[in-house]
Amino acid sequence: FPEIEKSLRVLSSIHTDIPYYKDDYETARATSNPELLYEYNAKDALATYIVWRKLHESKEFPHFEYTYRELTMSNLPAVQAMQQAPFRVDHHEWARLRTHAEAEIAPIQAQLNTVTTPWREEQRVHFTKELDAAKTVLASEDSRLQRLRDAQPTGQKNAFRTSPERKVAAKLVNRLKGEAEWYSGDFNVSSNPMIRAYFEGAHGTKGGRSKQSGEATSFNEKALQELARETTLRAALPEAKLVLAIREQRKQLEGFLGARLDDTGRYRFSINIRGTKYGRFSSSEFMWRYGGNVMNLPRSFRRVFIADPPDAERIPFFVNLDQSRAEYVHVAYLAQEPAMLKALEANLDVHAWTAKLITNVPMVVIAEEAKALGESTSQQEISAWRLGSPTWQSMPEILRKSAERFSPDASLRAFGKKRNH
Repeated sequence: FPEIEKSLRVLSSIHTDIPYYKDDYETARATSNPELLYEYNAKDALATYIVWRKLHESKEFPHFEYTYRELTMSNLPAVQAMQQAPFRVDHHEWARLRTHAEAEIAPIQAQLNTVTTPWREEQRVHFTKELDAAKTVLASEDSRLQRLRDAQPTGQKNAFRTSPERKVAAKLVNRLKGEAEWYSGDFNVSSNPMIRAYFEGAHGTKGGRSKQSGEATSFNEKALQELARETTLRAALPEAKLVLAIREQRKQLEGFLGARLDDTGRYRFSINIRGTKYGRFSSSEFMWRYGGNVMNLPRSFRRVFIADPPDAERIPFFVNLDQSRAEYVHVAYLAQEPAMLKALEANLDVHAWTAKLITNVPMVVIAEEAKALGESTSQQEISAWRLGSPTWQSMPEILRKSAERFSPDASLRAFGKKRNH
């Protein structure tokens, strides 16, 4: 059953008679209950052993064994070493960054409120009018019900207390009251409905869409970063930059700067082996909710961590290593794939090169379209540009036909990225 998740959570439910226990870990952490954690770990060890024996009977066992020994257990010594070396913290810098983040939010929020006030006031007035109309309907229905009650004989005055029409009107009044109050306060950067309503209503800008369902998705960080950039197709939207700035400060306050340090004042973390879909490490809070993720720290936060003092045997220091296009490089050389090797050794744009191999459109033409689009990756903007731009109509026919066939909502260069083809 390839569609079934192969996690221990699922496999232990199939192959053991241990009652479901996987939620006990979060309960143990939330309540700081060591006994529950010990019991959870014991069940985990037992379930793992039983599942392992069941998998041993499967014809797929060699694959499972390779994954376990080569991709999991071989990494264990390194992971244990990392987890046993929590980061030393500069507490003065920690406090300074927290004070700075708290002070930054208020003026940015005030600026965002000022920029969005005309639109929010327009919405507030609209919903207030709708609310007044709904209140009139509700009052009219209340009057009708009162007349019906007054006409009832003594002892039956409790009849006609409500009606389907009154329930609908009351529900509408409560909803519209909430809408009117919603637009009266601060612009809520945590509310995706408000952000969507603003950018779609005030600027006609759409968020991203799911490739599977085609439905609109949230204005996430990537979508807002795109709106904050100027492109050849439109001006930058400063409101998006303000939303991102407030979110970043709150993220630091609630996430990184809000993390609990351990009893020695250090920042701890857990390394999750094969914690991502494709087998890379991920990181998260240490047990008892100490520390947090160390793999996506803001640059401004990294200065909080300081190396341990040197001693006679070592001089500790931090180093940041990151290989560009790591997966592409590894696949190219491990597989000795000629087209990929050519792209790397000739220092080609690998996305444009991949698109060229799929569509047969020359790379120079793909680059010309990418240059015309600038930084834009918006499906809405690209579609509109291709419909009405003389620049697009003047481009080679092979590009226009290939775009229509392979990538109607994105540039051909974007189509060359592995997630898009």
